[in-house]
Order: sequence, then structure tokens, then C-alpha cells
Amino acid sequence: MRGLTPLKSASILLLVLILLFYSITTINRNKVWANDFVLWGETIRNSPESSKAYYNRGYAYGEKGEYDLAIKDYSKAIELKPDYADAYYNRGLACVKKGEYDRAKEDFQRACELGYAPACNCLRWRVNLQRKGFV
Repeated sequence: MRGLTPLKSASILLLVLILLFYSITTINRNKVWANDFVLWGETIRNSPESSKAYYNRGYAYGEKGEYDLAIKDYSKAIELKPDYADAYYNRGLACVKKGEYDRAKEDFQRACELGYAPACNCLRWRVNLQRKGFV
């Protein structure tokens, strides 16, 4: 039985190097998926014109209770895509959490105008609360 030829040895070495490269790349890329803030921050860094990335990071901030940061990201998403009804709606929800009801009403109104039904429901809810003297 003969040993490996130089061509086979070079092929095996090349294959091992390719596998090593992709393994290291995969491990490094997995760090980006550590949490929503890292993922969407990296997406924004790579695609600064992505309204969806700002929206998603804003949503993550809202879930964490960081409403000022959520509002900032929703505002950027709206700047990039002025007809982004979901962003208006969620910015409105963040404003409600901060007690900024007039600003929230404006956002719900705009989202409702864009056809986002949950925003229309929020407006009706606010009107009912006003009629009963709660707001």
C-alpha cells in the first residue's frame, strides 16, 4: 500500500483549512445572535437604512422597559419609512408607558390613518376613558 500522493495531501490540507475557516466564522457570527440588541445593532451598523432593524431594536427596548430608547428607534424607523404604521403604533404605546398621552394619541391617529386597526382601537379606548373622566 502506498502513501498519499502530494496532490491528495494538498487536497486534504485545503479541505481542513476550509473547514477550520468556516468553523471559526460560524463561532464568531454566533456572537451576533447573543441577544436582540446585539443582533439589531449589528444589522443597523451594516444596513443603516433598514427601517425594520430600527423597529425591531425599538421593540426590544420597549420589552425591556427602556421607552426613551424605544421611542428613538421607532422615530428613526418612521423617518426612514414614513408610512410605517406598526412603528407609529408601537411608539404610541411607548409614549403611553411614559405618560405622554397627547403624543401617543398623535401616533395612534397616524397609524389608524395608515390602516392599522389596533391603533384605531386605542383611539376609541382613549375617547371612552375621556368620556368617563379618567383621562
